[in-house]
Amino acid sequence: MPNKLPQNTQLALLKKKRPMTGFFFFLSLFLVSILPQAAHADKTAEINKLLRQIRSHNRDVRRKAATALRERKKFVIPRLRKDLQNKDSDVRRKAALALGYLGEEAKATTPALIRALKDKDIHVRYLAARALGRIGVEAKAAVPALIQALKDRDWLVRQDAAEALGMMGTRGRNAIPALIRALRDREHVVRGEAAKALGHLNVKNKAVVSALMRALKDKDSAVRYHAASALNWIGMENQATKEALRKNRPRRRR
Repeated sequence: MPNKLPQNTQLALLKKKRPMTGFFFFLSLFLVSILPQAAHADKTAEINKLLRQIRSHNRDVRRKAATALRERKKFVIPRLRKDLQNKDSDVRRKAALALGYLGEEAKATTPALIRALKDKDIHVRYLAARALGRIGVEAKAAVPALIQALKDRDWLVRQDAAEALGMMGTRGRNAIPALIRALRDREHVVRGEAAKALGHLNVKNKAVVSALMRALKDKDSAVRYHAASALNWIGMENQATKEALRKNRPRRRR
């Protein structure tokens, strides 16, 4: 059997080992504490890059960024919901825009987007309306707020609010009286979206039919076209709608 070291020698060796053992212990604690922070920082940088890309003029870049955002929705959606309350209007705009690209995946942010419809920044308001429309029937709680948005002072907000209401399914039918009034909006793009929305809601009653028939005589060709399309959609196709579609069909861009 090997000879045992004297007790004093053993104690001396243990004292020499303890400092190194303590060093590695505290090093492990440090690494455990900073690694999650580093991973979070990497995710934040990645999301910031995607939010910049979502505003690109290149459609392919936007599409890829939107796909990447949807793949990271568990991290992205809470971040965007928080960004909608940021003091910086540009941050709020990016958040509303990105939520629109997420579509139904962003349904949990509906309350935040409803509040954003009253944002002081026009771009945030219309992007919030657009996002609610893209979420669709899952955002049906937004119908009353979108009806109010049809009265917004800016036509961009009214336009996107009208479009969004057409995407709300049967719940959107509560907006029919407001959409009929929107057919008289001073801006032709709002009138056009109101006509399309009435067609999408697919309600055939006297008030809707009468309003759309009047819109066939609108001074703007696009409004006439959308009114005719809506009448056909709800089963009111006739010679007048056929003529309106033929004469007012939008020209394709070359």
